[in-house]
Parts: sequence; C-alpha cells; structure tokens
Amino acid sequence: GTAVSAYTSTQPYTFFNLYISNSAGLNINSPMSVESLFQPATPCIVNVNSDVTLKSLPARTAFVGIIQPGAVINYTGSNAFIVERYIKTQRKWQLLAVPTDNTGQTVLSSWAEGQANGVPGTAGLGTLITGPVATGSGLDAVSLLYSLKYWDASVGTAGAYKFVTRKDTVVNPQQGYFL
Repeated sequence: GTAVSAYTSTQPYTFFNLYISNSAGLNINSPMSVESLFQPATPCIVNVNSDVTLKSLPARTAFVGIIQPGAVINYTGSNAFIVERYIKTQRKWQLLAVPTDNTGQTVLSSWAEGQANGVPGTAGLGTLITGPVATGSGLDAVSLLYSLKYWDASVGTAGAYKFVTRKDTVVNPQQGYFL
C-alpha cells in the first residue's frame, strides 16, 4: 500500500504469523504477541510504539524472520520486543543467554517474571530461583544447591562456576547462565 498501516487494539491480540507486506510500513500502537513468525516482508519501516511479545510454547518459539534490505525497525520510549523461552521442567541444566542491550535487566525482571520472593506467578511463566540459604535472602526457596549459575573465566587460571545468590542480580548480556 501507499499509506502506513496501524495496529491499535483495546485488547492484546496474538498473531500466529505476522507478515508485514505493506511497503509503506506499520505502526504498532498496542501490545501484541506473535506465536511463530514476525516478518517485515518488503522494504518498510516498522515503528514499535508498544511491546511485541515473541511467545514460546512447548511446540514452538516465535522468531523474527530475515530483515529484508531497506526494512527498518524503530523503537520509541521503553517499548521493545519481549522474548519468551519455554523450558521443559526436566532436572538438567539449561544454558540461557540474553543478547540484549538492556543493561539494567535483572533475574527478577526477566526469568522470574517480576514475582516477589517465594510467590509463584502465573502457571507456565517465570521460574523460581533457589539456594542453600534462608528465604528473605533474595531467593524464592531453600534448596541443596543454587539453581542459577554462570561461568567466570577470570577466576584463577582455569575459571570457575559462580552462583547467582539474589534475584536482583543484573543479567550480563555478555554472559551465559545455567538454570
């Protein structure tokens, strides 16, 4: 089309695929979610004026497709893509990385979904962070070992695992974490 399209809604809508084919662009003015593919298909400008959540479900995780030459995604204010990651609850370490430029994001605001210590949130969202210390220490519950760790190559000559001991710990976007 020749006019910029606008997505505005009083209720957040979930798209399975969002394929943007209007070469004039799209203004995203209300929160939305995508379950599979977010794809600016032609050279266009996408203005993200509200949060876009890339959903993660047991069967699939949403993703942003190849950004075509000439396509641009602009952000206004604090609006951004929110990327979810479904993790099966098996007793194994899962390696998580957060390649983001949000330098103030904490374990609490990301993986714990903002839930207060010891308070389970919405079923299927967030995770509890535990460790061998009493509650009130910034963790959700007591466990034999810490449930979140990372590798610190600067320790000694070979490096060592370090444990996350509080949910207000800032997530380092250059670091991988084991949950």
